[in-house]
Amino acid sequence: MRPRPQLSLCMIVRDEARHLPGCLASVAGLVDEIIVVDTGSVDETPALARAAGAIVSSFPWRDDFSAARNASLAAASGVFVLILDADERLEPSAAAVIRALIAQDDPRGPLTIYLPLIRNVDQRGAPLGADHMPRLWRADPRLRFSGRVHERVGVGLNPKQVFASTLQILHLGYDPEWVEARGKRARNLRLIEAERAADPSAPIWWYYLARERYAAGEDAAALEGFCAVIADGRLINFTTSARLFAVECLRALGRDEEALVEARAGLEAAPGYSELAFVGGQAALALGRAAEAEALLRRATRPPEGIACLAFRAPDVPTRAALALGRLLLDQGRAAEALAYLRLSPDGALDAAQACIQLNDARGALDALRGLPKDASPEALEVARALLAALRRHLSS
Repeated sequence: MRPRPQLSLCMIVRDEARHLPGCLASVAGLVDEIIVVDTGSVDETPALARAAGAIVSSFPWRDDFSAARNASLAAASGVFVLILDADERLEPSAAAVIRALIAQDDPRGPLTIYLPLIRNVDQRGAPLGADHMPRLWRADPRLRFSGRVHERVGVGLNPKQVFASTLQILHLGYDPEWVEARGKRARNLRLIEAERAADPSAPIWWYYLARERYAAGEDAAALEGFCAVIADGRLINFTTSARLFAVECLRALGRDEEALVEARAGLEAAPGYSELAFVGGQAALALGRAAEAEALLRRATRPPEGIACLAFRAPDVPTRAALALGRLLLDQGRAAEALAYLRLSPDGALDAAQACIQLNDARGALDALRGLPKDASPEALEVARALLAALRRHLSS
């Protein structure tokens, strides 16, 4: 008898010939079975999947992601299931993390779902935020998806959730150009509205509707939705995330004073939410409150802690906060303190060189300028030339 596969990859696809090979390459040597449910491709997606050894089946699209995902789960025979979309890739370190999670999972323990960190990036690799999503668990017929969109697993079963930040997946599908080209926003809005109509009292759908409006630049409408989620307060991860987006909306609307008040309130509930400390610090800077901005930006340079780990994440916030803090300190003449933070940011080369010049450290200034990216903008190169001229004057004086 053929041994049961240890790990099944379960996917739903449609016209993903562009992305599918990269996804499958990222799981090579890790998964023992590949289940692909195609919801209506007209390109080479099914053929590419079969060539990679996948078991491919067709499933008519019903405006319901959960229905298709559940069909993939039903077809899987592995002890564990891993969920990926074609526009996702496991990070190189993910295979070892998955193996470790599988090895330590107790089959006699409670139903357990592992939620890796999904890092959204654009075509150039620039970060677009991150969220924890359910993607790995021991196969169990009780663990099925629900919801037409933004699917959840095990609703009503109260499974144990393990937020596995060291297990990371790269997601390319939120690139603005691809979102527009594939009509994702209109589709998602339609499905979210359908879910909200079916369950108007569920704050999860208020949150996701507000997120879509935020992404579309409709800040006033998005703010109303986020405030409703905050006032409801039943879902701690969504409430925490909603505070971050509410502050962003208030800032976009020119309401920095209110943004700072909201950031303070959010940080009382989630003191370790670095992303919220960062946007609060930006609001304080805009209001000219240097001392409060400094305190908030210092908090933002630290990794998130506690319930903040369950909320929306921006993994580049610590380095962005370090750059903002370094510039603030540099403006205040605190070059030595500034330099320690500016060196933490990949975009801090010019500012670090300026700090070194203030500290009479010519070698340090040259080393900092050598760290300028090769694709630096013309404006950055002009500043670099000005700093080199200043350095020459300094050395000749």
